[in-house]
Amino acid sequence: MVYSGGSDGWTCRCLCCCCAGVPVNVHWTFFFVWILQIVISLIQYKFDYWKYIVNIAVLWGPVLFFICVLHEWGHVILNRLFGGTCHYMTIWPLGGFSDTKIENGTCLQEFWVALCGPLMHIPQFFIFMIAMAIAAPNGLNYYGSPAGVAALQEGGVGLFFAQLAKGAIDINMMLFFMNLLVPAFPLDAARMLASMGVHCGLSVPRAAWMLVVIGGLLGAAALIFGIIGLITGHNLGFFMLFLGLFMAWTTWSMYRSIQNKQIFQHPVFAPDCYHPERGRPTNLSSPVPPTQSAMSRPSRNNNEQSRDIESGRPNKNKKSNRSSKAGSEPGPTSSTTTPKNKKKPGASTKKKSVPKKKKSADTNPSSL
Repeated sequence: MVYSGGSDGWTCRCLCCCCAGVPVNVHWTFFFVWILQIVISLIQYKFDYWKYIVNIAVLWGPVLFFICVLHEWGHVILNRLFGGTCHYMTIWPLGGFSDTKIENGTCLQEFWVALCGPLMHIPQFFIFMIAMAIAAPNGLNYYGSPAGVAALQEGGVGLFFAQLAKGAIDINMMLFFMNLLVPAFPLDAARMLASMGVHCGLSVPRAAWMLVVIGGLLGAAALIFGIIGLITGHNLGFFMLFLGLFMAWTTWSMYRSIQNKQIFQHPVFAPDCYHPERGRPTNLSSPVPPTQSAMSRPSRNNNEQSRDIESGRPNKNKKSNRSSKAGSEPGPTSSTTTPKNKKKPGASTKKKSVPKKKKSADTNPSSL
């Protein structure tokens, strides 16, 4: 998945290495799944089949790390082709997330960047297929079956690498279909669905609610399949249970972001193409973007009224029509009343000045 800022539990990571100027971090869930798979293999076969346990440790450790790094580099490469930047990438068992940013990016660019991650599993599938054919030209027993485990214990180095390649093929197929067809955060399909929904006219809150509903249903389904896998003893039982719990946690996090009106700070909607300054609605309480605010309409009507009065055109407002009918006509009255008002203050000043002169003349002793 592509992660574009925000803090939603993704900060629990440790720096592993630096690849082409991009720091590569490892999320705590990667170590959790790695240790979990080793513990499950120890419970099933103990140390009687130590080669299988070593194979599991290598597969769910370095091999899975290599697969996830290539997955994330699919996001980073296309992001750089669009003129974006990547500050770091974090690896987790189902791929990872990259802190990417495209200045003034569009929803279509966001869609293609999210799609490039799952597409990186296609060349890996063929590479591991060729490696398995070279290491085991006579065929290979099913990976993880009792017959395959026994053959691995009795076989040599070639069979060990063939089993390792077969497990890598299964992981690539799982990551490809899950990130491409399961639209639940934090998988890439959630970002693709959100970007296409907003591009087709959905508002950001509606797109977020769509992801919450789909993520909740798929998380519940993963929990059910995980419990069934634990009961039946399937190898992916613990993994599906962990995936269901993780999806439930991330879906709840998105739901809280919607309730707190902080959806633009969520990792899915953190890119610039979803921000209010990029043309998205700022009112999160109403999913429909307002066409015209209520505060701008009266000011516009007042301006139109003043323009109509100055030009002499009839006003469309009912209140102004009633006020004009109750009074006299505005044209002649205004022209006749203004000069009278101007003469009255002038006349009053003259009357006040005359008695002052007379009074001063009567009281002057020199005149007597």
